[in-house]
Amino acid sequence: GPQSPARRSLAKATDSFVLKGPVCRPGPFSSTYARSVATLLGYSGATVLNLIILASAVVPLTIVGILCWIFWRAAHRKDDAET
Repeated sequence: GPQSPARRSLAKATDSFVLKGPVCRPGPFSSTYARSVATLLGYSGATVLNLIILASAVVPLTIVGILCWIFWRAAHRKDDAET
């Protein structure tokens, strides 16, 4: 489909990195799992790569957000107890 210029340049950059970069072989489980998921969903390699990049951005942010929320609640609970 039509992509934004930024997305296209990012895809181009990741493609060139994947082609020229050092070949790192992931564990047999992860590569087999990724390949089976890609085959199951009918995604191309670039789409799977984009999903992995997206997940690697979203998951840590979610974890940090949850941790901040927990500590924020704990701090407020302490303030409420003092008053």
